[in-house]
Amino acid sequence: MPSPLPRRTPEDRIRRATVADGASSFDGFPPIDWIKDTGAPVSPVLVTWAAGQCAVLPIGICWDVVRLPIDTGSEALRQLHALGSTIGPAIASLDSVEVLVPVHSADAWDLPGCSVLQIGEHLVAPSPLFGAPSGVDGRTWLHRPGADCALTNGDDLYAAFAAALATVSEETAPSTSPRGRP
Repeated sequence: MPSPLPRRTPEDRIRRATVADGASSFDGFPPIDWIKDTGAPVSPVLVTWAAGQCAVLPIGICWDVVRLPIDTGSEALRQLHALGSTIGPAIASLDSVEVLVPVHSADAWDLPGCSVLQIGEHLVAPSPLFGAPSGVDGRTWLHRPGADCALTNGDDLYAAFAAALATVSEETAPSTSPRGRP
């Protein structure tokens, strides 16, 4: 009878993630530099993810988070993609899209329906292994963090969200005939 495969320890996972972090594309191992940059201890984050749970990461040290309603947030990301803009990590939950942006790049946002999460707040993040449509606790990555740690430009996201608000409101407005009758 063949011997069972050895169980991987958290240290094995961390070592493999460190090796994989140098790769230029997602290969099933989470890049860890973006975790290190937050100041969060890497080992507990990886152990939490290995247990199939979301990890809590501090916001405001290396990135802020813009939380958008799910419909307009998804439309804003679609518009950014269509324009060829860089889209950094983004998480979808049941009612929102959370986009990682450079620190302070969304400080002056004044559009309705959005909120900016900054220092002192936390991102609840599933493992980058969970991209749409799968997820953990109703959260999934729409755009996974990459080894390059690229973030979405705050000004580009603002413009795309403003356009998405207009698009969604046009789609939900009652249509009228040329004579003003529904």
